[in-house]
Amino acid sequence: MRKVAVIGLLIAGLGLGFFIENQKIAINFLLEYGGRFPEFFSLSVAEKMTWVEAWKAERVADYFFAHSTPAWLYTLDYSGLVGVKWILALLAILVFTALNLGIIQLSFSQVKITRYAALFLATLLVLCGGIFVLGKVFHSAGFYAVARELLGGLQSLVPLMILFPAAWLLPRFQQNQPL
Repeated sequence: MRKVAVIGLLIAGLGLGFFIENQKIAINFLLEYGGRFPEFFSLSVAEKMTWVEAWKAERVADYFFAHSTPAWLYTLDYSGLVGVKWILALLAILVFTALNLGIIQLSFSQVKITRYAALFLATLLVLCGGIFVLGKVFHSAGFYAVARELLGGLQSLVPLMILFPAAWLLPRFQQNQPL
């Protein structure tokens, strides 16, 4: 039964990850390409949609190209889109932290391992915050880029690639067993 639950959580995480990434691409698309047109964010919703569709028709799609932008995003101005992007990132961190910890708990069923995993994820989050603050203090985009990559990892199942082997190895190290 635990294996089925773990597989279910993994599938849910993958599906949610694709959904969240699609929403972020749509938001980034509007911020990036809409921001190139000086009056874009003062247009009506219908005018924004018309402009974006005409713009898309003239170009080849790339990674940041939103094939389908949710209509409600057109109702937001620049700062609203930035705010939604931050809210989405924070929600993703919370949800994926819960998924990662749930998968670890179901897989290893030891509270101690789950606590270590929670400490690891919390440490990464604090590290991201520290790196972000350093970037602001030193006015360096490099710090922001590193913090962004780490935060991106926290918004996914990627930490399981570290947590799972660590959780499997921990009891062996504690009992001095050979690997």
